[in-house]
Parts: sequence; C-alpha cells; structure tokens
Amino acid sequence: MNDHERLRVLIVEDSEDDALLLVRSLRQAGYEPDFQRVETEPEMRQALETQEWDIIISDYKLPGFGGLAALEMYKTAGLDIPFIIVSGTIGEDVAVDAMVAGAHDYVMKNNPARLIPAIRRELKEAQLRKVRRQAARELAYTESRQKALLKLYQMADASREEIVGFVVEECQKVNDSELAFVGLISDDQSVMHAHLWSNRAMEGCAIDGKPMVFDIKKAGLWGEAIRQKKAIVVNDYEAPNPHKKGYPAGHVALARFMAVPLIDRDRVVLIAGLANKKDSYNESDITHMSLFLEGMWNYMERRKAEEGVKVSAQKLRRNLIGTIQVISMMLETRDPYTAGHQRRVSALARSIAQEMGLSGDVIDNIRMAGNIHDIGKMSVPAEVLVKPTRLSSIEIQLIRTHPRTGYDILKVADLPYPIAEAVLQHHERLDGSGYPQGLKGDEILIEACILSVADVVEAMAFNRPYRPALGIEVALEEIVRNRGITYRPEAADACLRLFREKSFRFE
Repeated sequence: MNDHERLRVLIVEDSEDDALLLVRSLRQAGYEPDFQRVETEPEMRQALETQEWDIIISDYKLPGFGGLAALEMYKTAGLDIPFIIVSGTIGEDVAVDAMVAGAHDYVMKNNPARLIPAIRRELKEAQLRKVRRQAARELAYTESRQKALLKLYQMADASREEIVGFVVEECQKVNDSELAFVGLISDDQSVMHAHLWSNRAMEGCAIDGKPMVFDIKKAGLWGEAIRQKKAIVVNDYEAPNPHKKGYPAGHVALARFMAVPLIDRDRVVLIAGLANKKDSYNESDITHMSLFLEGMWNYMERRKAEEGVKVSAQKLRRNLIGTIQVISMMLETRDPYTAGHQRRVSALARSIAQEMGLSGDVIDNIRMAGNIHDIGKMSVPAEVLVKPTRLSSIEIQLIRTHPRTGYDILKVADLPYPIAEAVLQHHERLDGSGYPQGLKGDEILIEACILSVADVVEAMAFNRPYRPALGIEVALEEIVRNRGITYRPEAADACLRLFREKSFRFE
C-alpha cells in the first residue's frame, strides 16, 4: 500500500478520545484519514447525504444511538463500502447478529492489532465488488449496443427518416448519454445537416423531422472532428480547450462530449455527437458509434441504389463486403474466443471451392458466407459461448439454434443467394446426422458442404474455451475418417490436397 493513502472515514463514536486513537492508528498504518465523527442519528444522516465515504467505523453502543441503528441507515443509503463495528462491550453472539444484519466485521477495542488488517481486507473486497459491478455494466452496455446494431441491420424496409431517428435515439440510449445528434456532411465538406434527439435539449433544437444546417468552418469540437477526420473526446468540458466555441443561450450545459466522424473514400460523410454521459467516454464508445454510423451509411448507400441512383457494380460490391465485415466485427466484439474463426473458415472454404473448380460467383458467395456463418451466435448468451467447461444439454440446444437464427437475420439483408441458406445448412451432415434440419446427401447445398469441412478443420486446429487446439493433423484425420459419411467427398478431397500437397496454411 502507498504511504499516505487518502481514506474518507465516517466514525460513529461518542468518545472523542477513542476516535482520535482510531485516527492515529490509521495514520501509523500509512493512511491519511479525512474523517468526521458523529454520535447521533441526525449527524450521521447529514454526513451520508452531504459527503462520500470510503469506510464507516462504528461503536456498538452510544447514548441514544448505536451501531445497529447506524447500520440500518447505511443500508438504507444503498452504500457498498465497508461497515466495521469497533466496541468494548459487544459479545460474540451480538457481533455475529450484527454481521448477519450487514456489518462486514467487528473488532474489540481491547484487540486493536486486528483493526488495520480488517480495514485493509474490507477495503480490498469493496474495490473488487466495484470492479465487478463496472464489468457487469460494461457487459450490459455491450449487449444493448449489439442488440441495437442487430436491429439496425434488420430495418430493411424502413424509411431514411426512420433509420436516422433510430440511430440517433439508440446512440443516445446505449451510450448512456443525455444528448445525441447525427449529421450528414455535404459533398463539399462545408455544412452539416443535423438531426438532433435529446431529452433536455433547448427548444430551438426541436426540429420536427427537418434537418438543421451548420457551417463547419464555424463549428467547435464537432467541427474539429471533421477537420481532423478523427474522433474527439472531451471528458472535462470546463477545462480550457482551444477548439471550443461555446453553445447557444438556453442550451443544456455540457460536462462531457464526444464526436465521431465516418470516413468514406477520404471524405467525412457522417458525424455523430454525444454529450453528458455519466462516466467518461472511452474507446469502446468510439468503436460502437463507428459501427452505428457505418451501418447507417451502408443503408443509405443501398437505398440510393434502390431509389434509382445509378451506382456501379463495383461500388455495390464494396458496400456489400463492408456490410459483411461489420456483421463479422459485431460477433467478434461479443465473443473473443471466435475472433478470427470466421475469417479463417472463409479463407479455407474459398480455397476449397477454388480447388474444386467452382465458378467465381460461387467462390465469392462461399467467402462471404464464411465470414458470417456464425452470426446467429449473437442470440446465444455470452457466458455460454465462453464457458470453459462441458456444456449442459440445455446449453447445447442454445448453441444449436445459431444456424437458424443466422438465417433469419440474413434472409432480410438482401444478400445474394445462397449465402443465408449456406449459413443455415453449415452444420448439416451428409448422412443426416447434422442440424437444424437433418438434411441428407444432395439436399445440402454445395456451399454448405464446403463450409462444414472448413468449419470442422478450423475448430479442431485452434483453441476453444473448453479445450486447447488439437492440431491440423488431428483435424485432417477426422476429414479422412468421415469422408463420404458426414463430409461430401469432393470437398473433403479438395481440403486434403490443399494441406498435404499445396502447403495451405491458416494465416
């Protein structure tokens, strides 16, 4: 522990001498106590309401007040800091009752040597609880963001206004911010057409569905994000910043601010801004905001084509590939154990298709299907995906829903046939032992047969949460053993040739 570590201590004690002895012990242990002594219920209530504390140390019995009453006030306040009883009169049975009621420890005044270790232990435990709560909040944020992204990609029939409104509202909500806006940047990079959403914005920001136009040259922080073509994060808005240019009278006061631009072919096309998150903005916020903007931009580009704007085949293909990459990124941010799995399966499946002499369109479709073949795992709880031990029968059934869920997601995404169908069938087996439909033989698409071989080889060759990597040779032995039984012979043979004759290696 560092010397002179500041410690905010609320002492419930009627004896000033005993309180000062406690403070001296804390200083000798290397703490710098910032303390207040209270001895009545009103004093303690005021202390809890007006200040933050790291620990409460309470005598058990005070005139007209006591440790148990103080403990109840502590619990009512909803605090999660150590509450330690220090007393010279408490018996073992009473001490146990106090701990059952919520006290973290008790120390007899005639045994002061136990006090400092108890304080250190309970402070450490409180910090661990705080870290776990923060991790749980981050997981909840990630889950809500992924659900919102998934919904965005399912809004195939929505209007442009609905898409923009959804993105603005979800950006505000899933990033726990008070204010949010999304703006479209003009082709000449001179103005932003902004769509704002806020629960407390000034009345002048109520747009009634019509965009407001802002001169980028005159803009402050969000304008700087456009000029620099990178995210701008300010977690202390009151601190001096040369790029700030203020905001109109009546506007909600800003405490924190983040602006994220989206770049397409070296040009800023969209900008999103968030303000007044309860905690600091971070890289995770930037990443998820970028994914929202990219999804919105892909939608807008696709809708242009649907509305009759002439778009080259190359641009359409690039947008499609961009969509595939974003969907793949969505899954990998949720399940780190499968990071790279889809890309490796895609690379091997494409090489198998090439080795089999299939057409260019089929090869492209197999590559794209491989990149998102596990997208259905978005619906499987993260704790199941990363579970390091054997799955229960219920958990196995949950995992086995992912081909159908992936198909349901992709069938509305306007992807070329048969990408969605290949995703649905990639766990089917030649002898009918696969899932979810139990298809046999020629009932299974050639694309799915190729994906199944590539999926099995990659899965066995790399680490999984429940086991270490088995290696390429073990994987190839599985393909040889079940060639013509569960795996289509042509796909199995092509895979074996790639590894044994043509030196194929995973990147």
